Amino acid sequence: METLYQGLKSLGVQAIVGIAIASYAVWTIVSYRRLSHIPGPRWTGVSNIPHSLAFLSGECHKWYHAASNKHGKHFWFLLNPKTSRILTRVGPNSLITSSPELWARLNAVRSPYTRTEWFYRGCRLEPGMDNVFTMTNDQEHERRRKQVASGYSGKENAKLEADIDANVSALLSLIRSYCTRPGEPSKPMDLAQKIPMFTLDVISSVGFGTAFGLLAADSDLNGYMASASSGLRINNAIIALGWAVRRFVDLPIVCKLGPSAKDSYGFGKMIGTVYEAVDRRVRAGDLDKRSDMLASFMRHGLRGEALRAETLEQVIAGSDTTAAAIRGIMLLLLTSPRVFARLREEVDDAVRRGGAPQSPEVVAKAQADALPYLQAVIREGMRVKLPVVCFFPRDIPAGGETWEVDGEQVFIPGGTDVGYSGNAMHHDKGIYGQDAASFRPERWLDKGANLPLMTKTNDLIFGHGKWQCLGKSVAMFELGKVIFEVCSTVSSLVCGIVQALVNADIHTHGQLVRNFDWTVENPEKAWDLHNYNGLMHIENLWVQVQERS
Repeated sequence: METLYQGLKSLGVQAIVGIAIASYAVWTIVSYRRLSHIPGPRWTGVSNIPHSLAFLSGECHKWYHAASNKHGKHFWFLLNPKTSRILTRVGPNSLITSSPELWARLNAVRSPYTRTEWFYRGCRLEPGMDNVFTMTNDQEHERRRKQVASGYSGKENAKLEADIDANVSALLSLIRSYCTRPGEPSKPMDLAQKIPMFTLDVISSVGFGTAFGLLAADSDLNGYMASASSGLRINNAIIALGWAVRRFVDLPIVCKLGPSAKDSYGFGKMIGTVYEAVDRRVRAGDLDKRSDMLASFMRHGLRGEALRAETLEQVIAGSDTTAAAIRGIMLLLLTSPRVFARLREEVDDAVRRGGAPQSPEVVAKAQADALPYLQAVIREGMRVKLPVVCFFPRDIPAGGETWEVDGEQVFIPGGTDVGYSGNAMHHDKGIYGQDAASFRPERWLDKGANLPLMTKTNDLIFGHGKWQCLGKSVAMFELGKVIFEVCSTVSSLVCGIVQALVNADIHTHGQLVRNFDWTVENPEKAWDLHNYNGLMHIENLWVQVQERS
């Protein structure tokens, strides 16, 4: 009897295993077939492992770009020689596009597409707590967006430009503190670290009225930057490893092991600082006397946990993305002496004719906006070195859709998620010309027939429609001022680093090349860069700076 029981038990286990294997096989076949008409890298039709490995590598943007170029372009070229940027498969249920037309459609204000839950749940800053970036319900997102939009735009902040100017001046003062005289020992400076100090101080100033003070201390106070970097790595891994890991980290017992507002260091300390600022403002209740983002959020009805979540989100999102943009543009300028020389000429001319102030007064946003080559440098810099290269997937509604994109018909089943390849889109030769991979700001000054398409595509860097970047206006404030002031005040930074990159020394002369000489510490590798959840994490741009005699 016992033998019979053991035999039946064994058969039961085998049956369960067999059913599981058969179910997985059926799921794999069905998953493969539903998108089998769209090509992609090997195994992406039956497994998410290639996509997960790309995330974990810190270089998923390169994987998307290579996949789009190899598979998307080849497939559509056979159908229509004029078509080169449509869809590529990156998982059993996931596609990417490099079509600006399609991506704009997926993000349109009244489109039926929604954010993909598996991705955005992994982007939460705190377990179980959504903010305007992670919300996947359209109605909730629209309501929250209306509450925070005015604060992000700066329309209610009369001190916005003055607060940014104060931090620009603090950044320049910090750079000056690293100057040495000829013959003195060098004081190496990590320029990649100083920029996020600046952006964190800016966003805390305009966010809740008090700068964190990183620039003044010349230090990562309380480990804010280090902990944010660690948090991005963890978020990146959570997204890469799938739903089981996301469910695990949301368990209450696991949440207790994470950062806490009571911590004295790291991300928990940042949470605590933000929460304290929020609670202090709520107790004071003096909204009419305040013009920062926090006051705006409160005036538009945000309260409680939602107010805390949005205030924390604007600190993280508003600092990392802008810092990546500034560092990317700076590196391109540091390695492009022709571009820098032309930009310096425009800056010099603006100061001479009164279109910009003499140092130490910081250039006004309106003055920076009026400089065409400066604006071209900013557009081109963000195109070549994208500050955000996130997947940003959108769900296709139930029932699926047939799309006509670039003249071709293609059916996409309901439930499919479609993200985008930023590098493939913004380096597309069909849009930007044969030199699309090159840093050439002059392309934005050419009034040719392709300029409207280029501009429309470039604008997608900040998103589109109902998910357009809320912090765009503040970011553009910072970009124009910082790039202008670095060019105007410390223009020999570029010349010094460019020559260091070719193992040579340079001594330039001119009205604006008057304060500093710079040398890169490691000319063969200017910086370290990793992509964590679409944000470019940049470290180790070490330089030496000397004050000119």
